[in-house]
Parts: sequence; structure tokens; C-alpha cells
Amino acid sequence: MGTYNFKVSPNPLILVLLLKAIIFDLFGTLITADSDRVAHEALAKALSEMHHNAFSWREHMELYDKFVDHGLSSLDATWKALLELLSKTGLRPSVGKDELSRMHADFHGKYAKLRPDALEALRKAREAVDKLGLLTDGDREIVHTIVENTGIRRFFDAIVTFDDCSARKPDPRLFLTCLRRLDVDPAYAVMIGDRCVDIEGSIRVGMKAVLLGNAEGCSVKPHAEVSSLLEAVDKALALLDLR
Repeated sequence: MGTYNFKVSPNPLILVLLLKAIIFDLFGTLITADSDRVAHEALAKALSEMHHNAFSWREHMELYDKFVDHGLSSLDATWKALLELLSKTGLRPSVGKDELSRMHADFHGKYAKLRPDALEALRKAREAVDKLGLLTDGDREIVHTIVENTGIRRFFDAIVTFDDCSARKPDPRLFLTCLRRLDVDPAYAVMIGDRCVDIEGSIRVGMKAVLLGNAEGCSVKPHAEVSSLLEAVDKALALLDLR
């Protein structure tokens, strides 16, 4: 575990323990971005076939992307795209939203693929810091299916998803909720993510941030830019004075 850090409280007889944490993004960070896309495409193809190919899976993906860009959850975007395409054909959906929700999670669990260095990075982080968090604006059911199917659930002290705040990154509510559940001060937490919104949201609430990739186009500069998850953990530990 990490080296404990203490500060003196207003009462000089009381020391306050400050825990340190690393918080990981999921999609594109721990699991590959292409495996998430493959899951969505496979589901779109299945929905097309279930409705006698009355629409193409590419049409469904185009609408799905549009609705997600407008702030809908992944499930709601999938459902709305299906209804809109079927409205043009006169067909009724052959699945209800509850069944679609199960399909949605199952497809993501089936196709989710960890980055090659994800397990090693998680083990290293788990051994070095006091708390680990998972922060994503993916749907709760999808996220929990993925972490169970990939075997990474055991690493995390808290998991925060879209459903916890009905918000998408960089909305600070997601980051503050994760910090609160970990019981960690933002000054002693580092976010590791692959998108500008991971960096923007974490820095906005007072965390440090490591970007897995290039910061071109980001509105704020991360504390480090890296090309691998293991390097990201090393940088996070350095930022927390644990190396």
C-alpha cells in the first residue's frame, strides 16, 4: 500500500490521515477502444437481423453516435436509434427496452478486451496506493458486466458510472462522486484516462491527471502524456510522491 501522509488538524493532538488514490477511466484506457466499437457494431447487426434487415446496422450506428453526442446514455441511444429506424418501416420493435438492456450489456461483456498491460498496471497501482477507483460515463450495467467478465472488479474500491450522476465527462459531479466514495482529497488523487474530458474534469476539481495519448486539442494540459498504461501508473505514482 502507499506511504501514508499526515497533516496536523486544528487540534494539535489529532493527526489527519490523507489517503492517496489512482482513478482509472475504462473505455479506451483499461479496455481497448476498438473492442467497445466492435460490441456496438455487433449489437447493431443483431438488431438489424432481428427486424428482417429493415434497416442497415450502419444506419443504426450513425444514429447511435448522434444521440450519444447529444448526451444520451449508451442504452438510451441504442433504443432511440432502433425506434427511429423502425418508425420509417411501420414495424414494431421485437424486443422491449429491458431485453435490449440485457443484450446491450451481454454484447459489451462478450467483446470487451483489456489492453495488453492492463492487469500488470492495475496490480502495480493496487500495491502502491491506498485506494483505486474506476470512473466512466458508460452505463452501469455495461460497466459492471465488463469488469466482472474481464476479472478486474477486485482491484477497485469504488466504481462510478453515468447512472450515478446522469452526467458525462468532464462534468465535475462524476469526479467528485468518485473522490467522495473513495474518501480521498482531490489533491492526493491522480486520474488516468485517454480523452481530453478525463483530463479536463479531473483538473477542474483539483486532481492531477495523466493522459494516455496526445493532449492536442485539450483545453487544459495534463500533468503527463504517456503511450502505455504501465507508464501512466509510473507517472501517477511520481505525482503522488510514491516513487
